[in-house]
Amino acid sequence: MISAEDVLSAMEKHTNVLLYGPPGTGKSYLMKQVQNLFLAKYSGAAGLSCAVDTTAERRAFAEMPVGRGCSRWVTFHQGYAYEDFVIGLRPQASAAVRGGVGLEVRAGVLLELAAQSVDGAGLLLIDEINRGNASRIFGEFITLMEPDKRLREDGSEAATTVAVTLPYLAESQTLRLESGIEIPREFRMPRRLYTLASMNSVDKSIAPIDSAIRRRFYVIHLHPNKQDLVSAAGAAGSHHVPQLAVDLFDELNRGIGLHLGPEYMLGQFYLPSSPCLGEMDEVTAQKALVECWRFKVLPQLLELFHDRPAVCRKVLALEHLEAKRSRSGVQLTKPSSDEEYEGAAEFVVNAQAEASDKDIYEYLTRLASRAASRAMRESKSDDDDGTPAS
Repeated sequence: MISAEDVLSAMEKHTNVLLYGPPGTGKSYLMKQVQNLFLAKYSGAAGLSCAVDTTAERRAFAEMPVGRGCSRWVTFHQGYAYEDFVIGLRPQASAAVRGGVGLEVRAGVLLELAAQSVDGAGLLLIDEINRGNASRIFGEFITLMEPDKRLREDGSEAATTVAVTLPYLAESQTLRLESGIEIPREFRMPRRLYTLASMNSVDKSIAPIDSAIRRRFYVIHLHPNKQDLVSAAGAAGSHHVPQLAVDLFDELNRGIGLHLGPEYMLGQFYLPSSPCLGEMDEVTAQKALVECWRFKVLPQLLELFHDRPAVCRKVLALEHLEAKRSRSGVQLTKPSSDEEYEGAAEFVVNAQAEASDKDIYEYLTRLASRAASRAMRESKSDDDDGTPAS
């Protein structure tokens, strides 16, 4: 299990860290934990002040600096640009300009945070880094992401320090921030500006970040595992529903991994939280697990297998379990031999309205039992071979 302390340590050592993994593995949650640790360490306080849609409106969401440690949180998307991230021109009311509106040079999130980190430490958090055109957004600042291209810890230049010339500024002109900090036209990146980014492994429709950006990040893979599932479900509770949920996800992830690859597996944050299943009474936990299946897990599975109905049938054991009158909320339609000869193919559709909560819970119980039975067989096989069970 990767902890916030592990990520902070890696970030302080490697400067730029990328959290990579399937949805539901807690990337954004972990980023928030790291941010709190960072501010507690470098500012002496974990509290944050927020500004949402400020008058400057340079970013949708920003977290203001506290003490000598400061942080910013941004989410990349198709409309996010270099002008938002580094430096750009923004309309500004001006009596000196005909029409009353002129253009003003404004620092973006990265440049402003870097300037504020000169005498302290800064943390830039980028959610969904591959959802924007990262190469264009970073621009020439991708060079300054490398630790050896920055200033030393004491602010002095090293032999390898690189300066970039900021656009829109005249020679010898500086850019003054609202905080009073002056940013020179020839800009050099401070040493203690750290970056923590996240990237979803399932987003194949989104262009992946290029190799030049990826190699500047220390990549931490967040892979769904049983230990995290047990913790998220609260499997040490007084009833069996949390363990059933763990076995269910174990069975589903085994099938997903075998047929699609591990990057498509379901993470522990698909499960109910606050409270977790183990903190509920048994009846409430059963209902919560069924709702989780209906509205979160099943739609995701049908999306994953939308063009592979035969695989969906196998992973969900539709034929086997429905023969036992266990109704999953999925309808499987298979063509006759004549229809198949004419090119027809089987398909699955969401049929939740045809299954009651009781039906679905019975189905989930039977599906989860397949994982438990396999674990018992493997354990017995290890004992018979004289090999300790894993």
